[in-house]
Amino acid sequence: AAALFRKPTTASKKYTRPPMSKLFTSLELSPEQFLHLQAAAKSYMLDPAYPDRYNCVGSKAKVDTDMVKLKLFGCVEKFLEDDGWGERCWGAGAEREQLSGTKNWRLRWPETRNKIVTSVTPLMRRMVTNERQRRYAIETRSKDKGGKSATAASPNQHKVQPPPQEEKQLPPEIDPK
Repeated sequence: AAALFRKPTTASKKYTRPPMSKLFTSLELSPEQFLHLQAAAKSYMLDPAYPDRYNCVGSKAKVDTDMVKLKLFGCVEKFLEDDGWGERCWGAGAEREQLSGTKNWRLRWPETRNKIVTSVTPLMRRMVTNERQRRYAIETRSKDKGGKSATAASPNQHKVQPPPQEEKQLPPEIDPK
């Protein structure tokens, strides 16, 4: 959450992807709303029941960037409209309206819907690229250790497992042998 309030440095300005603090300010949300939106975006984009969401974020290897952008735009639009996040965050009854009482917000749902979709798109893309980076790091580490690749391993392999229970042995005088 500290990254939300960090001022961008000259070094961070050279990257093509905006820093989280810039995403946060551009969306005109409270910190709590932003964190809820971020968590919802992550679960939406990484839902294993819908692999097309994960795949709608292109990679550098893919050539047809316009089609990839169009698919991602449609995916973000569905997230905001079908799951209700557009209305929840930028609608007339949104929390930001109730807290501040300000009526001069730049983003309003559904009036500025395309602007909101465009502003949320980098957040949705980041959820997928961060997950890809995490998986790549796990795979690279497992290869460095001489183990099998992480793609063949289960996604829960890095969770802490309880220690195996030892078999209880009966004292020799009670042992039925």
